[in-house]
Order: sequence, then structure tokens, then C-alpha cells
Amino acid sequence: MPDTRASGLFALLLIAALRVTDAAAQGALPPDESRTLGRPVAESVFVDADGNALALRSLAGRPIVVSPIFTRCGQTCPTITASLEQAVAQVGTPGDDFEVLSVSFDVADTPADLAQFRARMHLPAGWRLARADSDALLPFLDSIDFRFISNAAGGFTHPNLVVVLSPELIVTKYLYGTAFEADDLRAALALARGEGSAWQGLAPYLFVVGVLGALLAAFVVALLIGRIRSGPRRASPG
Repeated sequence: MPDTRASGLFALLLIAALRVTDAAAQGALPPDESRTLGRPVAESVFVDADGNALALRSLAGRPIVVSPIFTRCGQTCPTITASLEQAVAQVGTPGDDFEVLSVSFDVADTPADLAQFRARMHLPAGWRLARADSDALLPFLDSIDFRFISNAAGGFTHPNLVVVLSPELIVTKYLYGTAFEADDLRAALALARGEGSAWQGLAPYLFVVGVLGALLAAFVVALLIGRIRSGPRRASPG
């Protein structure tokens, strides 16, 4: 009979796969970097906190740190913004050394809401905030594979991240979480400028390949052990 340990490992892998599928159905997965890294973003035209048109193309020429937020968010968006602001302050000056753009993914947000968010978060003058209607917003969010869903609390369930674009508006790096280190931001900006190692750009792919390889190796080893233990045993000499 097959070893129960091998069967148990297979069951765990199956459960993990089902959980990933369920998370994807809920829109909770992070972006699929394989479809965005190295590709240009949609050049949408937004409206800034002063009510003026803000074409993304107008920010080209410097790396751009994009932070998807919505102003009614009571927890993660303010936390992400506050942490990013602290990291930015240690790395350079928004509007001079690079651009920082907080983009609301809530079409209900207005320029006045963005201005209030800026004041509430004490953001520096060079930090840009923008919103857009669905026609301009959704193509941009799709180009960075940012997915979100409405939740029962009246807000949104969304990934926690910032995206770094190159001066040519190419998706270069994702930073995940609600807290950001200055060194990580500095390295992401260097990569966006073309100063980083090529291996850094391949890191997300190598990580995924490594995890899948480890899982496959563990499964194969478990099967082999099961076959060895369940194989025919030679009779001992009498």
C-alpha cells in the first residue's frame, strides 16, 4: 500500500492549491508580475487634487512611485502612505529626484477628497495625488494588474503595495506590504533608472520557480519513500 505520508503531503498540496484558487476568486492575490514587469503602463489622464488634468506622460523623465489608495480607507492606505512618506524623506525629494503619485482607485473620490487626504497625511508639496473616472482609471490599474473588490464594510479589499515605474513609464518593481524601508525604495528607484542588476528584475520569477521546484521535489521524494517502504521484502535466511 502507498505510504500514508505521501498521501498526506499530496492532500496538503491540494488544499494549498484550492486556497490559492479561492484567494484569486476573491481578488486578494497580488499582481501577476509576469504580465506587467518590463511593460509600459496605460498613459491615462488623471485629475489632481487641485482639479487640474494630470497626464501620466507629463511625469515621464523621472522614476515614478505609484501608490494605489482610496481616501475613505481607515487603516491600510493611511499606514502605507505614512510609511512611504518616511522612506521617501530619507531617499530624496518628490518632484525633483523622482515622482510620487498616490492614485485613488475609488471613482467616488473627488479632488477635494484628495486635498483633504494630503492635509491629513501631511504630504510634501511635490507629492502628487490623482483620481480618474473609470474610462481612464481601469486601463491604468489593469496595466499594473491591481485588482480590488468592494467589501461588506463599504470599502475595498485590495493588495498592499506600491509600484515603481521607470522614467519611460515601464513597470519596474513592486514593493509589498504596509511598511517600506528606505533602502528598499532606494534600490527600486535605482533599478528603475537602469542602475540595478539584471538579476533584480528576475527575482520575482526566480522566487516563484524556486518555490514550485521545492514543492515538486518534496512530493517526488515522498512518493519514492512510500514506494520503497511498500515494496516487496526479501525473506530473511532461516
